Amino acid sequence: MNIFKQHWDRCLLTVTLTILLATTVFTVLRDARYKPNLDDILVRNLPVRPENLSTDFSTLSSEFESFKPWVEPPQTGHRLAISRLIEYLPQIGRLRPFDLKATDRFGIDREWKNRYGLSLADPDIGIIDSDGDGFLNLDEFHAQTDPTKPAEHPPHITKLRIMQVSKMPFRMVFRAYNMIDGVMRFQVNLRDAKDRRNRSPLLVTGDVVEEWKVGEFRQKVITRFDPTIQLEREFDESELDLENTVTKEKVTLVLNKEIDSPESILELRDLSAGLFSANIKVRLNKDFPFREKVLKVVDIIEEAGNTAAIILDNDTGARYKITKPLNYEIEAMNRIQQAPKEKISQAPPEETF
Repeated sequence: MNIFKQHWDRCLLTVTLTILLATTVFTVLRDARYKPNLDDILVRNLPVRPENLSTDFSTLSSEFESFKPWVEPPQTGHRLAISRLIEYLPQIGRLRPFDLKATDRFGIDREWKNRYGLSLADPDIGIIDSDGDGFLNLDEFHAQTDPTKPAEHPPHITKLRIMQVSKMPFRMVFRAYNMIDGVMRFQVNLRDAKDRRNRSPLLVTGDVVEEWKVGEFRQKVITRFDPTIQLEREFDESELDLENTVTKEKVTLVLNKEIDSPESILELRDLSAGLFSANIKVRLNKDFPFREKVLKVVDIIEEAGNTAAIILDNDTGARYKITKPLNYEIEAMNRIQQAPKEKISQAPPEETF
């Protein structure tokens, strides 16, 4: 008792520490069955090699998704649940919360990649054709089709690309029209007329000049904004149809506008048949077969210095705008060309006219 009285403060401290230690041990033992083995899942045996990161991450995600909510005894009602995925960054050796909405350099989000089991670590996954159907993963992402099923893909026509254009101006330009003696007459300039006196003849419906027969006339006046005067004004865009008496080809002249000749030639490539498949030579306003369809190039347009073409699907009447290969498609071509020990030959173009 004398010892206790002399050292009561030390005894009290010893008892307090003993109680705290016992409480800690009790809490750890009680919660052991609810707590996941994070050491094994998060840290132990995690690879630092990027090629193995995707496989281990799939295992990691399945472990997290399999956890059940942890519930305190009924008297408290407190809950503990693990609801977020994490990712391992081998470059810096750290973990961080995994953001499913984050996108790669192609704009493909992780949730879409994770849904179809695509690599989360491969920076070139967007320009790879995972199922071999001729469409890159980025094409499938834009169309929201399954990149792992060859039978599910965007329409083949969306992968037609312009490889080369040989445009020729049409030999006639519609310059004016006027009603004379009750008859509508049309002035047409001929670019390559041998007789200068016949370069601007006045024609009526049914006349034939340079093998082209004058057809229907449609008067069109359109009101739109004129940037040169910063005001809206009327534009005369009347149209005159011509038909070739030999080939039966038809063209539509627009007042004071130069148009492309039907003799203009485009070289197209079906990238869904292979990034280095043969080119297809087609003529403007002439039908050409494409897979199980019949298509026609109805217009060639220039947009901000880039060439595009309007393709008509004769079966459905739908129109599609096609362009030259896009940047990611060019990158995919370069990636294949730079692959070691792989030689790619360009097949000669197929002529369809």
